[in-house]
Parts: sequence; C-alpha cells; structure tokens
Amino acid sequence: MQVDVSSRLRKLKDEISRVKSNERLEDTEKLRIIGEKYAVIMKPPVVQLERLLATTSVSPQTPHETSFQKTFLQRTSLACSLG
Repeated sequence: MQVDVSSRLRKLKDEISRVKSNERLEDTEKLRIIGEKYAVIMKPPVVQLERLLATTSVSPQTPHETSFQKTFLQRTSLACSLG
C-alpha cells in the first residue's frame, strides 16, 4: 500500500503543477480542479484504509489482534479522518 500511495502522491504532485501552470484558469477554478484530482487519485487508498479500520476496530479475539490494535488503530483512524 505504501508504494501505491507514494506513486499516487507523485502523480498528484505532477497534476497540481500542471494545473497551477495553466494561465488560462482562474485561481478558484484551479483549486476546484486540484480538489477533484485529489479525490479521484486518492480514493482507492482511502477506501482501503476505511476497510482496514472497519475490520480492525472490532473487539480483538487474539493477542495478535490486540497488539495490532494498540499499534495501528489510532493511526488508521487518523488517516481515515484526513482522507
């Protein structure tokens, strides 16, 4: 997932640069387009994080699940709230 997100962030950065350099667009239009591109490019990892959160936020059944929740549940929840 990390490689996928890194690749998507590079793509998003390129798209943002391309949109910002377009002199025919007004600033409000640029912001709207950048927001739309962010939503489209980052949706798959956000969906994956939401699924992970749904799966891991139930009561742990094993020591491994308990450990996983202690380590990652808060981070996963935060990442989902930012998405």
